Formats: sequence, C-alpha cells, structure tokens
Amino acid sequence: MTRYALLLVVVGCSGDPDPAGKKPPGADSGDPPTTTTQPSDTADTHEPTITWEQPAFAEPPVAADLDADDGVLHVSLTPAPNTFDIVDWQTRLIIPVEGHSYEGSHPAPTLRANVGDVVRVDVQNDLDDPTTIHWHGLAVPFEMDGVTWMRDPIYPGDRFTYEFAVQKPGTYWYHPHFDTAAQVDRGLYGALVVADPDDPPVDRELVLLLDDWREDQSIPVDADHVHGAHGAEGVWTVNGLVRPVLNVTAGERIRLRLINTSNQGYLWLGGGAAPLTVVGRDQGLLPSIESVDRELLAPGDRVDLLWTPGTDAAAPALEDWPYSLHGGAAMGDAVPLLDVVVDGDDPAATTTDWPETVRPPTPDTVAPAFTYTFQGSAHTDDWMINGERFPDITVQQLAEGETVVFEVRNLSATEHPFHLHGLHMELLARDGVAPAQYSDVDTVNLGLYETLRLRTTADNLGAWMAHCHILPHGDGGMMTVLEVVE
Repeated sequence: MTRYALLLVVVGCSGDPDPAGKKPPGADSGDPPTTTTQPSDTADTHEPTITWEQPAFAEPPVAADLDADDGVLHVSLTPAPNTFDIVDWQTRLIIPVEGHSYEGSHPAPTLRANVGDVVRVDVQNDLDDPTTIHWHGLAVPFEMDGVTWMRDPIYPGDRFTYEFAVQKPGTYWYHPHFDTAAQVDRGLYGALVVADPDDPPVDRELVLLLDDWREDQSIPVDADHVHGAHGAEGVWTVNGLVRPVLNVTAGERIRLRLINTSNQGYLWLGGGAAPLTVVGRDQGLLPSIESVDRELLAPGDRVDLLWTPGTDAAAPALEDWPYSLHGGAAMGDAVPLLDVVVDGDDPAATTTDWPETVRPPTPDTVAPAFTYTFQGSAHTDDWMINGERFPDITVQQLAEGETVVFEVRNLSATEHPFHLHGLHMELLARDGVAPAQYSDVDTVNLGLYETLRLRTTADNLGAWMAHCHILPHGDGGMMTVLEVVE
C-alpha cells in the first residue's frame, strides 16, 4: 500500500508481549495502541507511552441494503480520501496510510447477495481523481464492468449506478479499474459474496481480505513505487489487522472466504499441523473438496476453506509460507496470518454433505485458437503481451457462442496472475499436466516459463480486458482485449 510516513515507536515497558498472542478470550480489545503523555521536567517535552494489544479478529462491515424487496441488493458506495493506520503490535510498527476508502471504511463494506439477485450500486465519486468499480470474477454486462476501454470513468463529483444480475455463486471482490495500481493500493477494495442457499450449511461464514503493507525508504513514495522493490512483500494484514486472534468453538463448521487484494504479494497458505480443506475457488464450490498442504493465492485470487475444530482434530491455523514471484518457494519460516483459540470440548463436525464426486477436466484435444505470450523484465519495467503494450494492442475477436482453447505462455522471469474479465475459463493443463479435477477460473497463476491451456465459451458480448493482476504490470502495459462479437 502507499505509505506516506513510517513510524517506528520504541516502547519502554517491563516485559515483552506474549509472542504467540495466546491471550485469554476477551483480553484483546481490538483497538489500536493508545498513546498517553507523561509530565516532564522540561516544558513542552513529552515521551509517549504505548499500550500494545493483539487485535481481535473482525470482519468488514456488511453494506446496508437500501431496498427492502427480495431479489434486489441496492447499496451506496462513496470512494473518498481516508487516513488510517496499519499497526503491527508484534514489532511496534505503525504505518500511517494516506489512502482511500468506500463509505469511510477500511476494508470496504462487504456486499452480500443471493444467486439470481439484481445488484444495484450507486457510486458518488468524492475522490480528487476519476475512478470506476470493477466486479472481479463476475460476468457482468460490458457497460457495467468498470473499465475505461471505450467507456468513461466516473469523474470527481459525478455519480454512476452499476446494475447487474448475479447468476453464479462464489467469492468475488470489487476494486477500481482506473489508475488501478495506485487506487487499489490505497485501500479501495471490498468483498462481494454471492450465496447459494443450496450450499451445505455452516455455523459461521467469515470474509478475510488479505493485503500487505511496506515501504522501502530508499525508493520515492509515489504512485509508481507503491510497493518498493519489485516483488517485495511487507506486513500482511487480515481485514486491516496484523495477526488478529480468532476464537472458534469446538464442533462448529466455519467457511472462510479468502481474497488476496495485494498489488503484487503472493500468499502460499498452510494450515499448520493439519492440511487445508479447500471447498471452493474463483468460480464457486469445487466438484469435490480437496485436502492440500499448501494453497497458492496469487494477487486477485480467492479460495474458500472449511474449518471443523474439535477435540479430536488439530487446531485450525492459517499461515503464510515465503513465496517469490521470481520463482516460487523462498527462504524463511511460515508466518501466522492469525491466531486461533478453540473453546469447548466437542469433537469435530463431519463434512460428508460437502461435494465429493470428482468431475474430470475436459479432454484437451483441440489446437489453440490463439496464444497470449507474456514478456517483460523488472529491470526495464517493460511489460507486454505478444510484444504489445496496452493500449497499442491487437484485439482478438470471438463470435458469440464460440468455444475455443487458447494458450498463455510466460517468457519472463516473473510469475503473472492471468485475469480475464467478462468470461470464465477452464484450466485444461499446466505445462501439459491436467488438473486433478475440473477447474473453473477467472484468475490463474502463470509460473516462470510455463504454458497454460485454457478453454472458454464466448457467452458474454463485450470487449473484455485480459491482463496480469500484478497491478503495476497491468498498468505498465501487460494488458490486452478479447472481444466477443455478434
């Protein structure tokens, strides 16, 4: 995120904080550290005393529905300047952020709709710059997609209403698609959850917006250097909080909807002493739940996890293993993203009502209709697709209703999350190896020198952006257009 100042406070105290954050339930207020001043023999001289506490886990607020009718979610979102602090209670680091927010909230309010609903969003732009809202992962009408390719942004002081139906359940998110790297980096993002009443029931459902915050003091602080060194990561937050503590109850079932909102930070998730139970990814529930030791969450990616804490199971955990966009696993130890305290003495709940029938991937027998080749270098900051930098591109066209296979190749020494607007894709193969089951994606990571084979059906008219979701790469030209025509 963009940081305009960095404050490191040295605290005089009688002992270290609990390094594992194992405080009794209710001991953590979740409030930022408080500063008081002590009298001094020298006039106008104050020495701060800081009280640091591990924050309690908190979800973003849910956006208020302005329409009482069933089947319509009507909300208001006002992007405006906002200042807030990222507080690392472990290292006594405060990062003041001169950022942006929707409705004065960081993170922004969560939009919750049911499959089949109409979503109506009134936007009043109170920023000093133009903006838009893109609905990441949703197949919306082209004029509602929030891109400025052939359409105007929302200018300062202007209003615009987005309206579209949500036909596919899943975990999605919203963010600007104008000056994208800078505006997202300053905090303009939120979750959009499309629920399906036929999904297996859970006792709780939690939204986790994951982002990282750092500033390299040797690099100028401006919109072109929002994350410092290329690929470097900072302090990870969960809903704006550094390593919060979450209380869960033995015997309950919890669905976690995780979204990587970082501009360029990768999360390589682990579950501590137990594997992760993955029930959904980009485009909703999986055909069959998966048990994995690691789950890679590239920028823009989502994953749904299922937790079933109990006395007969290892305590749930969520940790981040070091991962570099320059080649995968990196040096270092896993870092907890949050701490979990299990209350109660019930055994773990069952998961037998979750999908368990593996759907095989579509046979990969068709020659590619076209290829996107990703090229570029962090040394030159030139980022291209097929040797072209947006907006000077060649537009690939598909006829409405056409189903094609295409390839995405990486000739660079950097990984790239490939994101396609307006349509969804099936991952057929990664370097010739098919996934274990049908994989429905809108954002898929492209590893070093990899080739992905993808299948899509052109069922949504429009000129759809296709780009790297490392946002500085996209803003730097690694973007093209796939147009669906009648």
